[in-house]
Amino acid sequence: MNREGNRPNAKQDRAALWLYRLRFSHARNLIFRMRRVSVARFLAFHDVLPEERETLENNLRFLKRRTNVISLDDFFSGRMRLDRINTVITFDDGYKGWIENALPALKKLELPAVFFVPSGFVGLGKDDERSFIESNIFVKLPPRKITGGLTLPDLRTLVAEGFTIGGHTLNHRSLDAVADASTVRREIREDKRRLEEMTGVKIAYFSYPTGAHTNVGIGLVDELRAAGYKGAVTIEAGFNTSGTNPFLLHRDIIDACMTLPFFKARVFGNIDAVQLLKRMQ
Repeated sequence: MNREGNRPNAKQDRAALWLYRLRFSHARNLIFRMRRVSVARFLAFHDVLPEERETLENNLRFLKRRTNVISLDDFFSGRMRLDRINTVITFDDGYKGWIENALPALKKLELPAVFFVPSGFVGLGKDDERSFIESNIFVKLPPRKITGGLTLPDLRTLVAEGFTIGGHTLNHRSLDAVADASTVRREIREDKRRLEEMTGVKIAYFSYPTGAHTNVGIGLVDELRAAGYKGAVTIEAGFNTSGTNPFLLHRDIIDACMTLPFFKARVFGNIDAVQLLKRMQ
């Protein structure tokens, strides 16, 4: 099932901003605190273009000031605050813009982040990279301007700077439409093996490409567990708690160019109410 419908759009975000200004999220999050439930909001970025770097840094600065930014390891260990929304910063797909435009902001603000990488996209020549983008990255999305793929030194730089690397299948394969279990298994396991070989670190977390986390004939969660993964993230909006299925963790897709008012509305969960109301219509 493709979950790209969670991608930001102007109409939904205007409604979320309206709810934020009405203090909907303030009241709902107060209830969480009164019940002594720690909640975490996972944010999913993709590429970061040069012209988006300043906006991204401003939004990350807001996260540091108004939320408790944690790592995935922190979340799984229960190291969360009760008095603030906990946030986890993630990036998907393996773009050059991570190194050039995201990494400087993250380092400057001393924030943790998780980078989910399809290993088959790393270190490609120009022609192979173009082919991979057209055939694998844009398979369910309209073409858009991107910065290109990571090199192997880029990937190792992320590790050396202390960031977490996660799996994203070998070829950015949307797993919902794959009928052959051996193909699914190879996409998951070979990607993990290659990433561990490239980086020299254990790969414990996974992101479903295009958000496709169900397959009618194949148990994707079972395959991830068998491969040695500890948890996985979707792109379905919502809060995560200690009781959330660790292999179906919620995330909000956030464009790097999203302006601060709309970003605030997303971070504090107002989009959840908008999507609930839409489903009830």
